[in-house]
Amino acid sequence: HQVSRLDWRQSIREAGRVLKPGGRFLFVEKTELGEDNYLDFVGNLAVAQQQEDDEEERFPIFESVGWDDVDFVLIPHVAGVFIKRIDAGLTRQERLAAEKKREQDLLAERSLSVFEQRRKRKKNKDTKEEKPAVKK
Repeated sequence: HQVSRLDWRQSIREAGRVLKPGGRFLFVEKTELGEDNYLDFVGNLAVAQQQEDDEEERFPIFESVGWDDVDFVLIPHVAGVFIKRIDAGLTRQERLAAEKKREQDLLAERSLSVFEQRRKRKKNKDTKEEKPAVKK
């Protein structure tokens, strides 16, 4: 902003740095700031990390939840919400390990669910067999 003399890009970077994974970034801002588009800048903000092979890889910081144009002002504005990605700041290896753990947890949860369903069916079946038939 020229009026407030703040570097809006640095403000967004700082929000990405201090937010916890899953934290929400809410904003109302001019749609176009000079040559930059606000939504594009936030959506494309990424952190660079050195990999084991000395290659630098960029990982996105935010996920878009939604936004809408604000048309009650003369200068076009946009209001929206982005969420800091759960895996923001993790290395490639940490991301792969976290994904593997999520898959293992999901498999364990499904296995437990199937076990509980079978146990419930068996219990219902056993209960039906124990009840004496009612004679009329």
